[in-house]
Amino acid sequence: MRASYSPKPGSMTDSQTAQIDERRGVDSQGDMRVLAALAASCPGAAVVYLGADSVEAAGSLLSGIDITTRLLLVSDTQTVANRLHDSLPADLRLSVHVQDFGGFLNDVKAHQFAFLVCGTTAASHVEDAARLIAPGGFLVGATGLPAIGAGSEWIVAPLGGASWAWLATRRARPVPRRRGGRGRPSSA
Repeated sequence: MRASYSPKPGSMTDSQTAQIDERRGVDSQGDMRVLAALAASCPGAAVVYLGADSVEAAGSLLSGIDITTRLLLVSDTQTVANRLHDSLPADLRLSVHVQDFGGFLNDVKAHQFAFLVCGTTAASHVEDAARLIAPGGFLVGATGLPAIGAGSEWIVAPLGGASWAWLATRRARPVPRRRGGRGRPSSA
């Protein structure tokens, strides 16, 4: 069962962002649907929004995850963390952390994530975040195409719009095939 996102009454709703996007010709609702769809593809995983600076994006991620998935919102300022707490519904799947991004990535370096979003404030940490993506996992960023796409390990594509600028996926490693098999039937 997926909970749909709706901001708490009286909270900031990103309507100013939507108006700016509309003037620039950006489909922010389409970008938010992409985030929700990608989050929905990660049941039982931890989804991380590093540099959580958009209530709308955080809400879209929350609406996409199922009950077995956890959403970690990481902000480097208490002010943004408070805005996220005040604007998003109380939910056991949601956790908001206040920590510098480099410190957070260092603390979780032993883990791999199925889906990680780098907001605009965390753009300088994209390469470090990319190291934590599991094979077959997704990384979404809000600014310029990252250098991670240079090798064959990643597939990187720009997203339409411009509010969420690109999507990258780490190629899954092939599963080795067993040699042999049932063998040939004996002829008698």
